[in-house]
Amino acid sequence: MRNTIHVSNIIYFIGGGADKTRERFGIIKWGPTNLMGLAKAALDLQKGPACETKYYGYLDKKKIIQDIVKQKLKNANIRINLVGHSRGGAIVKDIAMRELRKLNIKANIVISLDPVKAKRSNRYRVPNKKSVNNVKTYICVYANPIKRDPTDYIAMVGGQYGDRLKSHSHFFLEADINHGQPMPMLKLSLNDKGRTAWEVLLKESRKA
Repeated sequence: MRNTIHVSNIIYFIGGGADKTRERFGIIKWGPTNLMGLAKAALDLQKGPACETKYYGYLDKKKIIQDIVKQKLKNANIRINLVGHSRGGAIVKDIAMRELRKLNIKANIVISLDPVKAKRSNRYRVPNKKSVNNVKTYICVYANPIKRDPTDYIAMVGGQYGDRLKSHSHFFLEADINHGQPMPMLKLSLNDKGRTAWEVLLKESRKA
């Protein structure tokens, strides 16, 4: 008789503009780059058997929330983790600190990789203390490279959060990394012990 492994945690990878779909930025058409899909694939090679991973785009906000509710109904103790890049970085913050809080669902680890407003016309949503308290560990990375490339200019024009979330993060990193490099952001040291956000995710994925 085969043993059934119960899923104890789920990690959602949320891409930004042109990650999961082709999009237009001014006169430029871009994507899909699958940057967060590649991050998911890399974690899938190393994660534990009780971890499930899913990949969405930033436009899938409603679908993500619906899926989280479905997962919680199946297993009330499942740990919800979200990792988002660019517009996806703002979306994971909003889902964890606004939408899930309204539903009385706690988020475990939430990582925003150089978050950018989901729409240029949106205001910057800086969470209050109650909202931040809905997340066990919030990690935010601000990409501020010495030498900028086109992805950095797109982020700046689109509404990059910059250091606005610094005082609302458990770990906040400002790094000499270009906006379009989510994997190097995940490999940054969070503290003087050298631990990275990637290692935090791996450790979480291997928990029973």
